[in-house]
Amino acid sequence: MKASEIPSDMGLLPETLLMPTLRYRPSLFSSQFKKRLRLEWASFTQPFADLARFFYLTWWTAKKNPIDGKKPKTPLLLRDRYVIAQDLHRRLYTAIANDDSETIEKIACTGLKRQLQIRFDQRKAQKLPKEDLKIEYTGFNSPKMPWLIHALIPGPFKGVQIVADRYAALPVGEDASLRQIFARIRSVQTLDKNDGRGPRRVPKTEIVVFQQMKIDGVEDDWMIWGTTEPTMGAKLDEFLDAKQNSGQETAWSRMKDTLTGVATKQGQNPGL
Repeated sequence: MKASEIPSDMGLLPETLLMPTLRYRPSLFSSQFKKRLRLEWASFTQPFADLARFFYLTWWTAKKNPIDGKKPKTPLLLRDRYVIAQDLHRRLYTAIANDDSETIEKIACTGLKRQLQIRFDQRKAQKLPKEDLKIEYTGFNSPKMPWLIHALIPGPFKGVQIVADRYAALPVGEDASLRQIFARIRSVQTLDKNDGRGPRRVPKTEIVVFQQMKIDGVEDDWMIWGTTEPTMGAKLDEFLDAKQNSGQETAWSRMKDTLTGVATKQGQNPGL
């Protein structure tokens, strides 16, 4: 498969735990006590497992440069993740308000891009005016803040909170990988649809998925896959069961199935 033939939207990496708020977690004072402990343990260990996987795939198994004999370095982007997430989030919503298909083409994955284009076509058919949008991010969002200090700030006080950072090799080419960052973004959006009703101010909390693909050693730009929901209900049971079963689906098998056309998932439209 050529690099140009690889789809930008291959779904979400499996076995990703997105912790729900305390209200939606199993109670510690009920028959779900053990389930809650397993959930908290999985939440605690996931970042370490992801970090180990990142170093294994980007350093341990990486091939040395035949010229200088050194292995390539892939940056962790621990501080840059917050800047990337907030910048792309703002660009996405601004482009949606302005029916800016050109920007959407650059920053959105295939599934999200397709959904937004349908929306743009509907607005054009109805001859609706462009919208005015202002986004304010709540909490601490300084791009100059050291990543360790930012990480120590409790989630509810941050406008951008990294809830998962996953990395997996892709079964194509010589050096191919997919990195997905899951960010819980809190913002207040003031939207004026220019329909005579005035602006509407709405607080929003979303889990937005950002991804970067590397094919044959060449990294693409960061893009937005879409939005997703916390791991709750049946999805939570499925996640915990997968952790216990030795034959659970792996990220490699999911990517392989997707590339061969067996399974393709689309990004969700964040909407306004």
